[in-house]
Amino acid sequence: MIMNQSVSLRVVTQTALVGILLSLFCEIAAAQHVSNGGNYVSTEFITRARLIYSFLGDNPRHSVNAHVNRQLLQKAIDSTVVEVSSQVMPRDTMGREVDAFVAPFPCTRIGECRIVLRRSFWNDALRANQNIYRLVLHEYLRVLGIHDENNEVSSQLEMDADYMGRSGIIEIADLANLDFDTPNDGFELPLYWYISAVNLGYRISVDTTKSQEGPASLKIASDFNRAPLLAVPGAQPFAASVQCFDAKPYWGHAIHLSGYINTTNLSQGSAGLWMRVDGVDGSTRLLDNMSNRAVYGTTSWKRVDVIVYVDDNVASQVCFGALLFGVGAANFDSLRLRVIEDH
Repeated sequence: MIMNQSVSLRVVTQTALVGILLSLFCEIAAAQHVSNGGNYVSTEFITRARLIYSFLGDNPRHSVNAHVNRQLLQKAIDSTVVEVSSQVMPRDTMGREVDAFVAPFPCTRIGECRIVLRRSFWNDALRANQNIYRLVLHEYLRVLGIHDENNEVSSQLEMDADYMGRSGIIEIADLANLDFDTPNDGFELPLYWYISAVNLGYRISVDTTKSQEGPASLKIASDFNRAPLLAVPGAQPFAASVQCFDAKPYWGHAIHLSGYINTTNLSQGSAGLWMRVDGVDGSTRLLDNMSNRAVYGTTSWKRVDVIVYVDDNVASQVCFGALLFGVGAANFDSLRLRVIEDH
């Protein structure tokens, strides 16, 4: 296989995947959100805070650095508990429900405070991915006791998804065939990819008629001619492609998966990317299957992102791929995996 030993990546063999795939069906279908201790929103919030920390290190002359001690910022990111609430939040001086608050406030000692996020607002903010870094920085400035009530400091931060490809974000380039352009002679599935064989009512194949870039993409489509769609109680039927790699080189780091999705007639289904961190004891440490921000209906090519954090000492492997729930079809292309390095 085309692997680079220097980054210690490995594609799991087909035999080793048997156990993974048998458990994959129930785990992906049942998962509602990812957690760094309980919730997708808190995990994404903390991961973006780490990106801000790295960005400021890569850009020492950035104006925000004149206001923020990076060592204290790192301590705040590592030690501040981030909670997500669906309850009624406190009101500001205008009588409006706040989007987040720090408790206790003022925060007199880093590590003894917590950030509480309003679930509905942050779900929408993360999905839109607009001004998200400014919003995250604002809350950590409050933890650090830095005045930012009018966003005079946080509004100076200009970051977007392009930073994912800059210094401090190391691309995992040696996983095979992430653009699905290399066929597997005699098989529908592209080379180096495996499938969840639990549900036979889907066709997963290379599609040379549609791509975001290059000659081909991966297509997952419901196919009633192959078999009826079967579902576990309380869950939609689904199909997924999968690759896995060794987690140990990335302990303590976040892994960022991006890619493009094009959907057709997903009025009774949805599509997304997924990523899962498995523990050395065989447990699922973390799973994000985009259940709260999936792609529906008929769409043109749309970029999507998934970020998971790899636990120190307890994560054994990271698995990822494309996913289709219910009835319809989706194409996937131009996947990229990056490890977010700490500074």
